[in-house]
Amino acid sequence: MFKRKSPRNLRCITMIIFLASSSAMASEKFHNIGSFAKAKKVLKKHVYPTGKTFYCGCDFKGHDVDTKKCGYIKQGNYKGTIDWEHVAPAHSFGQYFKEWREGDPKCVKKNGKKYKGRKCAAKNPKFKAMEADLHNLVPSLQELNRKRSNYSFAEIPGEKREWGKCDFEISDKKIEPRDEIKGDIARIMFYMEDKYGVKIISNKNKKLFEAWNKMDPVDSEEKRINCLKAKKQGNANKLVGEC
Repeated sequence: MFKRKSPRNLRCITMIIFLASSSAMASEKFHNIGSFAKAKKVLKKHVYPTGKTFYCGCDFKGHDVDTKKCGYIKQGNYKGTIDWEHVAPAHSFGQYFKEWREGDPKCVKKNGKKYKGRKCAAKNPKFKAMEADLHNLVPSLQELNRKRSNYSFAEIPGEKREWGKCDFEISDKKIEPRDEIKGDIARIMFYMEDKYGVKIISNKNKKLFEAWNKMDPVDSEEKRINCLKAKKQGNANKLVGEC
């Protein structure tokens, strides 16, 4: 016959299970921001109550942008307001997740219809953390955020200016930003790949970003923003610096 476990042994087993469970939960917490919705609130209140838009360098306060001062000319039927742009697009790292590509048993609507894509991927703690990572989010004019879509970065011949004085080009589903933020972009992309262990940079773009990183070194404003984000999120982008 088997001996009955003593209460003490049962307590030990329970404690081991609890610690293992706690460890697993801790491993899924990548930072202090719980969701993309929360990230946007934190950015607006604590990081960018005022500032300059990422791609055009236009002054803004809240969601109001001074487009006349920076020479931005709107092309489409978009509001001249702020969106929060993922520098590493959610689509690029979303492909890493099975929930995005194929769906998941958890992803079923009330009517029984299954779904996949970004909404389903958001049920994965790692994707949710990547989507909400403050270091990957910047203020962008709504039109440029939408036009950028999930296009990758590149060097584009010529300087065609579709949006007035804004140094932002799109060609063949590639975009080239102004020189002043090329290093910022490179350091964000390398940070996202390193922190989450997800390949989002092609071999070709790795060389491009290495060049951009050298061409546009870290400046005081990038350091300031990095530390504001680190204060709320719990970690800095170490490629920018410690806080």
